[in-house]
Amino acid sequence: MNSKVSILIATYNQEDYIKEAVNSALNQTYDNLEVIVSDDCSTDNTFKILSEINDKRLKIYRNHKNIGRIANHRKLLYEYATGEFVAFLDGDDFYIYDDFVKDAVDIFLNYNDVISVLGGYEDLFYTGERKQFISVNNLKIVDGVDILFRKCKVRYAHGSWIFRRDLINKFEFFSGKVPIGDDLEGWFKSLFFGKVALLPKAVFTHRIHFDNGVVKVDVEKLLKDLYLYDIIKDFGISIGYDKNLMSKWRDYYILKQAESFVSWAYSLYKRKIYTKEHLEKLLYEFTKSLKALKNV
Repeated sequence: MNSKVSILIATYNQEDYIKEAVNSALNQTYDNLEVIVSDDCSTDNTFKILSEINDKRLKIYRNHKNIGRIANHRKLLYEYATGEFVAFLDGDDFYIYDDFVKDAVDIFLNYNDVISVLGGYEDLFYTGERKQFISVNNLKIVDGVDILFRKCKVRYAHGSWIFRRDLINKFEFFSGKVPIGDDLEGWFKSLFFGKVALLPKAVFTHRIHFDNGVVKVDVEKLLKDLYLYDIIKDFGISIGYDKNLMSKWRDYYILKQAESFVSWAYSLYKRKIYTKEHLEKLLYEFTKSLKALKNV
């Protein structure tokens, strides 16, 4: 029997988007598929809409109380997923390449040292504007550590990544210490353990709208998110990487992330998602707090 793939969807109050997200997962051409949705006690019609989708490959769970994004992700990965390979999709995003899972499994079966497959993606703004990011022109297989140390530059996004589920036996995916980019913890840690196949294809659409987590940014959470790079630094040292190398890696990525946030915030201002006043307040608070961080 061919290998099973689990597509995991965490959702909360996404009634306008959840049906498209789930259907895009069910439309994948790969046969041995389970689509698992964990509704975090939504207060809108999200669960009702999910309940009306009739497909034996779909499994729906509903939390009795709201447990938050990270705990919901942990439930999906550690308690519900049964596939040999795993992909995450947010409830307001959707796949645009129906052969994504099929292509990924073909690669996994042909290359035993490939621990994950990463495709391209597109941002879809509420205005209808689309912006696409594809890292390669042809299929490319690279060492994960070459991505980690930026010898090979890629654009990672949560919905364009499929990985071997047995990675959960090697490290903790979600420590609970990274409030916004919690998926990045698993991505960075995985890069120490094998090769990554890069697909020359945009495989999913990331929606940018007013209720999106990357738009409703809280400076305090954003600063806590920078702790991610301390987690990865310490993890690298714990498995034998040089302390000075990992410290330099940490410092570089914190500054890079700060630069990326400023650029992203300005792009949201240009698209009239942020007002000028909100942008200035956000950047002032972030810059002031960032300066207070040690070793940066």
